[in-house]
Amino acid sequence: MEVQGETAMTNDIDVAHNPLADKVEALREGYALATMEKFSNIMIRIGDLRYGDPEKKFDIISESLPELEEHGFDVEPITARLEQLRSMKAKLGELEVGMREPEIHMVDRKHEKSEMVKKFQELKEQIADKDSEISNLRLTLTTNHGRLEVAHQAFQNMAASGTFEKDE
Repeated sequence: MEVQGETAMTNDIDVAHNPLADKVEALREGYALATMEKFSNIMIRIGDLRYGDPEKKFDIISESLPELEEHGFDVEPITARLEQLRSMKAKLGELEVGMREPEIHMVDRKHEKSEMVKKFQELKEQIADKDSEISNLRLTLTTNHGRLEVAHQAFQNMAASGTFEKDE
């Protein structure tokens, strides 16, 4: 019997084209809904993947795809997306590894700078101490120079004086 160009369904279902053909007819719809639910859950799991997720999460999704493909779902785009995500994850991992070395060098340079600043402060203090010593020596020199001038003047005055007195 034909209905608008289609043949009426028969009870002979081709298992190659219908993976649920071997299931009890009354339960096929439930199996079909369960399989669609599995597909939906896989899509949600893919959407929930995060960079930090373990590789096992990706593997679980990949391992479930052949069963969905057997039931007629096109899993090629899902497989391609998983591979893209894995590739991106690997590249991100490489970038993170590449960041570690500069971070370590940066920490080292900051430590070196800190040590240099500490030494610079110590040198500034030493310079200030030396400046203070120089000032004190200059003052002593100025004082001694003044005393020397006074002594020279006294010598000159005594030599130039016409009187001779006896020292007691």
